[in-house]
Amino acid sequence: MDDFRKEVIKELEKKLGDGYRVFPKDQRKNNEVFLHGICIREGESPIAPVVYVDEFMVPYIIGILTPENVADILLESLSQGTIPLDIAEDVKDFEKIKEMVSIRLVNHAANARELENRPHRRFLDLAIVYYLDMEMAMPGQSGAGVITDTLMEIWGIPEDELYRLGMEKLLAKDACRTVELLSLLRQFGLEEENGPEEKVAAESLKDRNLPELYVASNRKHFYGASCMLNTTFLEKMAEDKGCSLMIYPGSVHEVIILPQKNGGGECLDAKSVQEINQCCTLRDEWLSNSVYRYDREKQEICIYAKGEPL
Repeated sequence: MDDFRKEVIKELEKKLGDGYRVFPKDQRKNNEVFLHGICIREGESPIAPVVYVDEFMVPYIIGILTPENVADILLESLSQGTIPLDIAEDVKDFEKIKEMVSIRLVNHAANARELENRPHRRFLDLAIVYYLDMEMAMPGQSGAGVITDTLMEIWGIPEDELYRLGMEKLLAKDACRTVELLSLLRQFGLEEENGPEEKVAAESLKDRNLPELYVASNRKHFYGASCMLNTTFLEKMAEDKGCSLMIYPGSVHEVIILPQKNGGGECLDAKSVQEINQCCTLRDEWLSNSVYRYDREKQEICIYAKGEPL
């Protein structure tokens, strides 16, 4: 991998020319997933994008791609997601970018080392962390700029202020949304690009007595598991359904909610959640193996069944 990355860096340096520094930069992502990156810094810009080469390793080994091909692909992806110059220059000015502060959830134990350098607070067995929502600067694109302790010190603000701003955005009207899972699956089966197998599977759902499950996320379906923090949203849903809610972590982007009618309604245990994570979700998108519950009477969320560590 290191030799391959060195070759790609050489090609990038040729194509970019003077004025750029190109160097390797490994990145620890969510849940201790490590990616082999290349950092490209233009002049003294305070923001330098990092692109990753892991997905190109196999095509390179079998001869489909050359380092030059990979360099071209990376530069094309960068051109489509370039951070506007004014944002890069203003990142140290908190007043100019504070509207971009957003909130998300990660697994606390699985990200313990990363959290040492990031402002955060505990929430059950999870952690609340903060990021800059880059869609506000790049409409139509989902990007997240990590807020670190160093950046917070530059801004001269406490973690409480980040939490206030993040929760203010989270609690905004229509910030959290739900869609019935069965309807979503049926719609998936009707999509034109899907093959006959998907359509047959979706059609077969019509006659099944499936539980009343809902997918809950945010408008962009990006770090939408944070809707677990929105007690107003959960309270309204519990009142509408007339019962407490079982909450299953789908990924960092969504949760699955099951109304617990008549005091029952459990359809998954912590072991099942773990198995679904391992077979259906990318490791860096795992949120938790636990099952949660929103109590309608107490108006609070708790861990219903503690899952195994990620």
